[in-house]
Amino acid sequence: MPAEPTSQDSMLYQQALALYERGDPAAAPLFEQVLAAAPGHVAARYKLANVRKEAGELASAAEQYREVLRLDPAHAEALNNLGAVLQMQGDAGAAESCYRAAIGCKPLLAEPYANLGRLLQSLGRSRDAARVFAEALSRGLNAGLFGHLLAAARGADAAGGVDAGARSETSARAPDDYVRQTFDAFAAGFEQRVVGELGYDVPERLVALAVGT
Repeated sequence: MPAEPTSQDSMLYQQALALYERGDPAAAPLFEQVLAAAPGHVAARYKLANVRKEAGELASAAEQYREVLRLDPAHAEALNNLGAVLQMQGDAGAAESCYRAAIGCKPLLAEPYANLGRLLQSLGRSRDAARVFAEALSRGLNAGLFGHLLAAARGADAAGGVDAGARSETSARAPDDYVRQTFDAFAAGFEQRVVGELGYDVPERLVALAVGT
C-alpha cells in the first residue's frame, strides 16, 4: 500500500488544487512537489495528468494516468481520460477498451458513455454507438445529452434516411452539455491539431501583410 500523505503534503496539495481549479498552470509544479514527497498520492497524480492532457502533453498525460491506474486499477475517471488521450494519439482500439473499462468500474459516470459512443460513430459503428447511448439513458444519465446523441446515432444508422422523429430531434439545438463536452474534448491538443495537422497560419500571414513582407 502507498504511504499516507503527511499533513504537509496535504497542505501543498490543497494549494495546488486551488490553482488547478482556477485553471492556473502553476498547479503542475506543486503537484509534482507533492508527488516527489508522496509518490502514492493518487489524487495529485490524477490532477497532474489532467493538467498535462489539457496542455496537449499527451505522452506525459498517458504516463501519469497509467501510474494512477497502477495504484488504483478501478479509477474510472483516469480510465476515461486515458481513453481520451489514446484516442487523440490515434489508438482507437485502446481508447475503446479504456472507455468500456471505465463504464465497468463506475456505471453512473457519464463521460465514458459519451466518449465511447462518439468514438464508435467516428469509426462508422453508429449502431454500436446507439447501444452505448441507450445504455446511458437506461441508467438515468443526462437525458438531454444522451437523447440528442442517441437520435443522431440512429439517424446515421438509418439505411434510407432519418425518420421524422429523429430528424426533428437532431435538427434541434444541441444541449449545452453536448457542446461543452465536445469543446472540452477538442481543447486538449488544439494547437497541435489546428496548426500541426491543418496547417493554420492566418496570424503569421496577417503579421507579414502588416509589416509588408
